[in-house]
Amino acid sequence: MVGKAIIVDGEVVGAISIVGPANRLTDHQLEDGIVDQILGAANELKLKLSQA
Repeated sequence: MVGKAIIVDGEVVGAISIVGPANRLTDHQLEDGIVDQILGAANELKLKLSQA
């Protein structure tokens, strides 16, 4: 599982994560961009929520 809290003004307002079977969610896949995609999506949500 890979996850990231979404924090706006010091308060946790949500989270985004991905889960899957260990044999399908390999270290290679994580290194190839899944972690970056989760972090990017969490950042986008944080920015949108900060502007709301």
